[in-house]
Amino acid sequence: MRDRDNGAFKMRSALRILMPTARAAAQKDDLNDIETGPINGGSPAVAETGLQAPDRAVYLETEKVLLINLSLPKMTAALRRTAVAFAVEDLIAQPLDQVHVVLGPQSRGDVTASSWLVAVVSNAAMEDIIAAYPDTDGAIFPDVMALLVPDALHWSVFRQGPRILVRLPDASGFATTPELLSTLWVAGGSPQIVSSGDDLPPAIRVAARSVLPLAPDAVDMAFNLRTGRFARRGSGLPKGARAVCIILAVAVLGHLMLLGLDVFALDRIAATRAASLRSALEEKGQDSTGDIDDALTRALASGQPATSSDFLPLLTQAFAALAAQTGQVQVKDLRFSLVQNSLTLALEAPDLAALQTAEAAFVEANLEVDSGAATTGNGAAEAVMTLRKVAP
Repeated sequence: MRDRDNGAFKMRSALRILMPTARAAAQKDDLNDIETGPINGGSPAVAETGLQAPDRAVYLETEKVLLINLSLPKMTAALRRTAVAFAVEDLIAQPLDQVHVVLGPQSRGDVTASSWLVAVVSNAAMEDIIAAYPDTDGAIFPDVMALLVPDALHWSVFRQGPRILVRLPDASGFATTPELLSTLWVAGGSPQIVSSGDDLPPAIRVAARSVLPLAPDAVDMAFNLRTGRFARRGSGLPKGARAVCIILAVAVLGHLMLLGLDVFALDRIAATRAASLRSALEEKGQDSTGDIDDALTRALASGQPATSSDFLPLLTQAFAALAAQTGQVQVKDLRFSLVQNSLTLALEAPDLAALQTAEAAFVEANLEVDSGAATTGNGAAEAVMTLRKVAP
């Protein structure tokens, strides 16, 4: 639903992750409105802030990006990429299929190596900036990465006119305004400020002045938002292949015309049903204006309490229970159901006894276990187990 993509991308629970008051106030209501100028002959993109991106790269305004750190249990890179989407689901107001989640590097200075930098941006914002720069094949970065990562208990702050960027010691950051900066600075414990750009408000004590680096460091340069579904594709099909595609397109055109008639009929049916739903909502005293999906969502939400995901606590408990069998029991895949608040793990072990030991460890860790049938073959045993928190 494009209407919802163009809606506000508001933070619900980022307050629990970093700087409770600062993080919420720093995020703008709308992460989808994009304002970027055309690129000149493949030269580095210059945002309206005046920040110049590295060669062939583009800066995306940090107001459109949630840039945070998340703690995840030790797991393989593939599982981590799967887990991070579930981990941010409870922190955003949009469904996961409407946002682009990018797993970045490990947090700097994290001795436990369990914290990771993560960016969340709406699909609409990504589509808009790629459309605004169609001729560049470079990376896309949040423009707060133009700032150096400060030392502990410091903030790197860049101001240009009414816009301020803040980089934190864990490499995350946010955008704000001069009017809000003082409040955020106090909420963050009044850290030492390393300032660049225009002068900051008088209430902010500046410890040192600096200049922006010529380009992000090597770690930041690897953190590219243009990944996954938004990764740069090839330059196109060979000439012969394009000709074949044209022939095939002509061959199926007649079928598409027939399908179009069917779609027209279905649209009329859908419009009739939408009108009936709106009438039913109005009879119940519910708001039926705008998109019908949004209206139904509001009606359902009005009668249900807000829920919170147990994904991270379940994941942490599960991996802690398996710690004693490290190297013996492997997690091959994981899935999380927000509706059932359950974590499903596909486990592989040398034999059935090891799987039984893993199940017992889950139970001992105060988890409810629903174990599927175990299978054996090729010298290994496999089973799927669904875990839930034990009801108090």
